[in-house]
Amino acid sequence: MYKTDGDININYLIESKEKQELNHTLNTYNLVSVINFRIRVKNNSRPAKDNIFLDTTEFGRYTTCSMVSGLLDHDAQILELHVANLNSKRNNNKIITIRKIDFNSINEIKDKLSSELWQNVFENVNNDVDTIFNSFLNTYLQILYSCFPKKNS
Repeated sequence: MYKTDGDININYLIESKEKQELNHTLNTYNLVSVINFRIRVKNNSRPAKDNIFLDTTEFGRYTTCSMVSGLLDHDAQILELHVANLNSKRNNNKIITIRKIDFNSINEIKDKLSSELWQNVFENVNNDVDTIFNSFLNTYLQILYSCFPKKNS
């Protein structure tokens, strides 16, 4: 599978080995391609490389269409899910996390964030924005969770 810039670069309007391999992998998760029209214009060609993959065991009825967005070289993709009775599928189980937040813990997070060197974030040799963001998020969450621990219920 070839992937760059967050897109799956397989034209779904043309049969290919790559398309078959991707479909096989997606089918193991009950995912299928639901876009069967061109939404991208590039150098006068109109491939269908941007797609929506849907679990049709969960959402058997759906409608897709394109809409001219006027942005860049893409039309918008619209997916409308037809759900007979949304409340019948709703799960009433809720997970609630309660954290202890008080004056002292707020001061603690301010201190820890201001004294953090952030070297692991900015010393990324590839300057990959995803790696930089994940590094920042990991450091931030470690500080957040240490300052605001889960409250015992």
